[in-house]
Amino acid sequence: MEDFRCDTLEMRIRFDGENLNVDRLLSALAENKVVAETDEDGDTEVFTVLGASEGSAANYHAHLSVDISEDGSGTVELFYYPGSRHRTTSSLNAETCAPWLADFFADGTIATHLHVNYTFDNSVKPVITLPFPIAASEPLLAGATVSGVALTLPNDTRGAIIQRTSDQTFLFLRESAQINLREFDLIAELNRLDASVKLFVKDN
Repeated sequence: MEDFRCDTLEMRIRFDGENLNVDRLLSALAENKVVAETDEDGDTEVFTVLGASEGSAANYHAHLSVDISEDGSGTVELFYYPGSRHRTTSSLNAETCAPWLADFFADGTIATHLHVNYTFDNSVKPVITLPFPIAASEPLLAGATVSGVALTLPNDTRGAIIQRTSDQTFLFLRESAQINLREFDLIAELNRLDASVKLFVKDN
């Protein structure tokens, strides 16, 4: 992730009682010593931190959370972060968690909301000039500048927020995509997203 200057890649998946086998998922999580907690309303929450596998070159970890409503609907969130955090010998780890999740969905290709955040140094700059002055009638805004903008591409599900400071550029990508969890590989996904990154930033 650090090679892509990616701070986090977040995957959010909504499910109902028909496209995710909740009972099997909770049972498999319990086998991996991940405990689910159910509140007085019947809603269930699961959270665990997954390290990279022992001996692998992967230098990232993942946060897996599952929220299940009493009616069986809910969300799965899988967030990736740089740094191996801790190594594990478990078959459920940062590299395998997405394909592992696929076994509990009726279809391995899932409608997914992706949020991907990047931080670049001065070797990269936005494709539009930032910051720029703003014309404002409010006295308190006199002399203010716009340091960031939100962009939505025409006829596209991708959008981005770009912000520029004196020494850094921040890029926040938002995308709705059909993700094949069974074949998901974080580094391959970051390579795929690189084309989107290049729409919004360029070499300085």
